[in-house]
Amino acid sequence: HPQLAINRGDKEIHYFAFDDAHAQGPARYQARWDGDGAVLGECAGREAELRGEVSASYLDYPRAAERAFALLPFAKLVFMLREPAARMAS
Repeated sequence: HPQLAINRGDKEIHYFAFDDAHAQGPARYQARWDGDGAVLGECAGREAELRGEVSASYLDYPRAAERAFALLPFAKLVFMLREPAARMAS
């Protein structure tokens, strides 16, 4: 969809799950979409864009939901689940 932007770089960034990724701070998280010169909370020229990322670790890590809510309290989450045996083989 033209209004959906998925993060740049690694597919799974684990920002809310991995302590070392979370310690880099929210500006580094936003840079995944807007580049290193991004100003936290500003999406110049891209305000209507929806943003997404893929990190399966968010389902396993107990603090992921708490961290995500602290930064993005109005975020809408979409979870896609696969049959466990097929997921293990992929």
